[in-house]
Amino acid sequence: TSVMKLKPRKYQLDLALIAQERNTIVYLETGSGKTFIAVLLIRQMYKELSKSLNEGGKRAVFLANTVPLALQQAKFIAQQTSFSVGVLVGKCKGERRQVSWQSFFDKYNVIVGTPQTLLGLLEVNVINVKMINLIIFDECHHATKHHPYSRIMDIVKNAQQSDRPKILGLTACIFKGECKPSKVPPKLAELEEKLSSTIAIPGYLNEISKGKIPPTEYVVCYDVIDSTSCEHLEILSDCSFLLKGLDEMHTNTLKSKVQREQQSTSVQLVLSTFDEAIQTIKAFGLRTFPLVVDGILKCIRKELITVKRKDAACDTFSTCDSWYSPVIRILQSKCNLEIDQSHPLHTCPHFTKLLDVLRTFKDEDTGIIFVDRRVTAFVMHELLVRISKTDASLAHINVGCVIGRSSIRNLLLGQPQMSRYEQEEVMNRFRSHQYNLLVATNVLEEGVDISECNVVIRFDRVNHFSSYLQSRGRARADDSSYILMIDQDNIDKFLEEYNAWHAVEKFLRSSPEILNGITSDIGKSLISNASNDGDEALLTKFVIESTGAEINLFSAISILFRYSQSLLNTELPMFDYRTHDDKVQAIVKFAFSIPPEEISIEGPIVSNKKTAKKAAALDACKFLHEVGEITDNLEPNRGKYRQLIDKSQFKQFPIKFPDCLSLPLGNAEDLYLNVIKIKVKNNVIESVDGVSYKSIFGLLCNVQLPEIKKTHLLTSHGDVTFSLQPQSIPLRCSHDDLKIISKFEEYLFTNITPSSGISNLVFDPATSIAQYMIVPVQFRNDTSRGIYSINFKLMTSLLQPRKQWTRASYFFNNYNGHTNYEADVLIVKNYGHWVKNVVDVYALLEICNHLSPLSKFPTDKRLTFKKYYNRKYCVNIEDSNQPLLSIKTMHQFSISLVHEHYMIPSVNGRTETKKKSGGSVYLLPELCLIHPFPASLWIISQYLPLVLFKIEKICLSYEMLNYIQCSSLVQELSEPRTKKLSRYQSENILDRITQSLTLPIAEDQCNFDKIKYIGRVFIKFILAVNLYQMYPNDNAYSLTMKRRQQYSEQHLFTLAADTKIPSYIISKPFNQLKCWIPPGFAFNADLHNGSSDNVDIAEKTIMESITNNFLSVKSIADCISAIVGALIIPNNEGEGVNFLKWLGLAFSEISDANSNQSKCNIVMVNDKITDMVKMYDSEVWIQNLHEFETYLGYKFNNFNYLIMAFTHTSSEYGNSFNYEKLEFVGDSIINYLVIKYLLHATNQDISKSKFFYNIAISNEVYGLLSYVHNFHNLFYQTPFVKEMIVDFEKKTSDMVENGFIPNEINKHEWIYAVYSKSVNDEIKIPKELADVFESLAAAIYLDSDQNLLVVWDVYSNLAKPFLDKLLNDDSIISRESHDED
Repeated sequence: TSVMKLKPRKYQLDLALIAQERNTIVYLETGSGKTFIAVLLIRQMYKELSKSLNEGGKRAVFLANTVPLALQQAKFIAQQTSFSVGVLVGKCKGERRQVSWQSFFDKYNVIVGTPQTLLGLLEVNVINVKMINLIIFDECHHATKHHPYSRIMDIVKNAQQSDRPKILGLTACIFKGECKPSKVPPKLAELEEKLSSTIAIPGYLNEISKGKIPPTEYVVCYDVIDSTSCEHLEILSDCSFLLKGLDEMHTNTLKSKVQREQQSTSVQLVLSTFDEAIQTIKAFGLRTFPLVVDGILKCIRKELITVKRKDAACDTFSTCDSWYSPVIRILQSKCNLEIDQSHPLHTCPHFTKLLDVLRTFKDEDTGIIFVDRRVTAFVMHELLVRISKTDASLAHINVGCVIGRSSIRNLLLGQPQMSRYEQEEVMNRFRSHQYNLLVATNVLEEGVDISECNVVIRFDRVNHFSSYLQSRGRARADDSSYILMIDQDNIDKFLEEYNAWHAVEKFLRSSPEILNGITSDIGKSLISNASNDGDEALLTKFVIESTGAEINLFSAISILFRYSQSLLNTELPMFDYRTHDDKVQAIVKFAFSIPPEEISIEGPIVSNKKTAKKAAALDACKFLHEVGEITDNLEPNRGKYRQLIDKSQFKQFPIKFPDCLSLPLGNAEDLYLNVIKIKVKNNVIESVDGVSYKSIFGLLCNVQLPEIKKTHLLTSHGDVTFSLQPQSIPLRCSHDDLKIISKFEEYLFTNITPSSGISNLVFDPATSIAQYMIVPVQFRNDTSRGIYSINFKLMTSLLQPRKQWTRASYFFNNYNGHTNYEADVLIVKNYGHWVKNVVDVYALLEICNHLSPLSKFPTDKRLTFKKYYNRKYCVNIEDSNQPLLSIKTMHQFSISLVHEHYMIPSVNGRTETKKKSGGSVYLLPELCLIHPFPASLWIISQYLPLVLFKIEKICLSYEMLNYIQCSSLVQELSEPRTKKLSRYQSENILDRITQSLTLPIAEDQCNFDKIKYIGRVFIKFILAVNLYQMYPNDNAYSLTMKRRQQYSEQHLFTLAADTKIPSYIISKPFNQLKCWIPPGFAFNADLHNGSSDNVDIAEKTIMESITNNFLSVKSIADCISAIVGALIIPNNEGEGVNFLKWLGLAFSEISDANSNQSKCNIVMVNDKITDMVKMYDSEVWIQNLHEFETYLGYKFNNFNYLIMAFTHTSSEYGNSFNYEKLEFVGDSIINYLVIKYLLHATNQDISKSKFFYNIAISNEVYGLLSYVHNFHNLFYQTPFVKEMIVDFEKKTSDMVENGFIPNEINKHEWIYAVYSKSVNDEIKIPKELADVFESLAAAIYLDSDQNLLVVWDVYSNLAKPFLDKLLNDDSIISRESHDED
């Protein structure tokens, strides 16, 4: 260590030795060098502090209550030692990664910070007490009740004895607040028990003080003047009383509760300003009256501006203005009121006495005036500055002001809150004697290093012993004075307290042997009493063994609320209470997800309601952690599948695993190698320049898997593209080969890839459900048996003992003096401390030929690399000419899928910034080994779990497709199955099936949202057609009810539950640590059988979550719709019908959309329709219908369909036949065709554009399309309908005349304009127009032998131009996004 700049005194050395032996509280008065004792103790721990954390090193932590104190102490420690000192202040943000904090602690030897920041890190176990060997509590007398000091000690006590750090407390007061001499021993014992320390007071404490003359203490009395007859104070009191009366009189006249609360808050702020003003005048006299009145007026004006900004309607502002106006007029009229200088209150005796004291102040003196309130400090500073300019006897005074920061709003005189930088600026001027007098609040009482002053004045009365000691301790200079100012009326009471303080101080200076004996006995008593308290048992922390994170009564509620807010249903926990005699029990109710239900947790019975709530929350957090809903780091397990669902609305299904990947390899003669190619882009975490991605893995199984073309994934660690290429030629592997592969697989998923956080997961290929194997693959030129082969050389090298790995010095001899090497090298250290089976790895960036072991070490220029390694690791470097290796640390990380909407586009820019911010790290080849894994293969292995998960799901989709075919399609089709599959694959049917099986709550980028809507409208369409033909005598309402019953979510759920489909559904987000089992791994037998009592609930729940699907009724129904959508795209409607028939829906035969021949019996329209029409002399109407056929471009085979399509129920023969049943069928036909067109026309996600979707198939749009194509002119003898149409035409004409709708626009722009008016309810579009538009579609469909292509040929001419305009309208999407926000 470096040479200390200060020389320790004997008592400092003695106390440091005591602190080295046991936990110690050092009690020394202010200015006695307590911090230097801490420095001595830190220096004695040099060996542990000098090592990195990975090498078994630990850190010393110095805690100070405020940021200025922390910065001051950090600077002092850095000056007195050679240690690297880090500053830990500010809020501990949860977003900062654990690795970053641990890197921070690894970088610095000594950490100086505030206790709240350290407490936040300890509570979530980002760091733990094992990393710390010394905690120093500055001003340790604050360690009471719930102070962060106290809570840190609770965490320390909860650790094992061997892991607890040494404790050193520093204080000049030894207890906080007031205390009688008889109560001192219990106070001291309580502090000792809290800090697990003993108080160390040198026996020669009085001798320490001999070299230092204590300050002379003076008590200065001042008279108290009756201020009741002062006119100026009466003005302020009257204004305050007037404002209170107006507030009470008019508050209830405000309409809203918000306005009343806002008004009351505003008035209270102004009233508090009046109180401050009155107190200020009583303290400083009438000379401050203009100053405080001006401050009050500014305060009122500022409040009026604030109220006006908050109240848009200005109701509150007008009320406030009317209330404040008379007050403002009174103050303005009295502001210039002449002040009689002979008035007794013109200069308050309190302030006058202070001026008398300051007149004795010499030019060389320096002093501090302590006051209680910030406003007092502000006013005093202003007055002293003014008086020093006019009073010659005070001209030598240069005054500065230091006040603290507070969350309390105080508006009088607009006094600011000083930042720590402003405070430091003032104190620097005081230290440099630019100021010789400071006015300060208690911010300067504790710890802050200021230059020695010889005058300390307490302007306001000292309230307690600790404040007396702390302020007196500022008078450090020789021959200093400590002046206490007391009013004459309270002098007797003060002197009684003053004498008691001296008695306490005398007791603290008594023999340390007597003192320690007293405190030890009382400490034992305190501990025994605490153990008998029933509620104290609740304070036992719940500690998570794997990480050391703990939950206590103070943090349980916030953790429980954070978990609830992470759910889709963000309902907060509810607390109920039960009384048991004089005690209370709390019951907490909250949402839970596995299985979805509401959970109630009963807490213990305790003495009060507040503790009962905390205790119940603690028990709830224990339960959530046990079942895996809270991670080991106390974070919510962020699966989006969590939401509250009624138990009757879900069912449990076993999760299917692909058969092709579950066949044992040991009995197979031929194995198939399937090459996995992975490419990573924008890898923001592990970006390494020059690393290639040529290395690949292979999947070894019994069958040749289907080819998977390039699949793009957006992940939390960059963009990933992977593909699967099956090799057609099988491989022969011996038993020894399979044994090597098995060991490699275990090593890969245990040490290289973070594959699972499940403790009961073991490597057991015999019982694992995933029987495939992962191998490294190499390219080979011999194409007789395939172009890829298994890289047994790499596996053999990896599995051999570490000491047999290639030394880096041998490896890089080939590159000596060259830089054109292949930088695909992974390096490990061969020195220092390392944990078995855990190897830190580094990627090689560059061979630095310009650096050698004789180069200067970057962080300590006094040492070379050679000397540094010798001193720190006790190793001798033999080759002083070897080049250094520039490396980058490679971290293990878990991958998660990210939705494309949440990806940050500027990844490259962020990566570049990250590269620039990091410093270079160098290693010596002589001390390193070459890892058998290339760097590229190591990086790719981090993405391997996600890729394997996707491969498993795609194989599952392939088997699902086979399952559907074998059950429904193969029986109907004559073409071979393989041919059918080939056609499916050419149309990306596997991708669509995978989409249809993936729920959106699985957080996958590929889910059924894009195709479930077209499947849904197709099912409704097919059901409508079949019900129409199966029930010819039912009316439209009856058919609608039947379809609703068959199409209900419950009915589809019931049908699907009898099949294997629910087992194929992907319902959970990918989580390689919780929801995925690596190949070759399995749950142990006890967890499977549930026979062991040691198996906890959490492990069972995790296994249940991996092996079972908990699916709601709606999820399965949506999945069925999505499967239908996947099958019918692009034009395979017949296959969708076959699937629905197989599922269990009763269907008659229906033709394929591509067929022109009907295969079913349609209920024909009775020929009597023609006769009935002739009876009513409708030749003109019939002629118009024939002309309409020409307009449509379609000639009806059965003209009666067209007649029915335009026959309204209100017509003369509407009771015999009408278009209602056609409209029932046509509505589904048009909806299906429109959604199909929209889906094919764009790649738009309809589910995320519901506003867009609703416009396209709305009755308003159908009605307007019907109107512009003159459908309304073809209604026959329907006065009721014609009346509504005439009214509609009149309103649209009026809007055109008034300019609300443009005049010269085409028909589709006119539809757009009128539709926007209908949305705002400015115009109503007759529904009958939409009905006839839909009924005509059904008429064409039935007349054309159910040919959808014919229907779309007709309707594309009618609707397609409008749909295209809708697709190109960007304002629709932006409007939707705004509505969602």
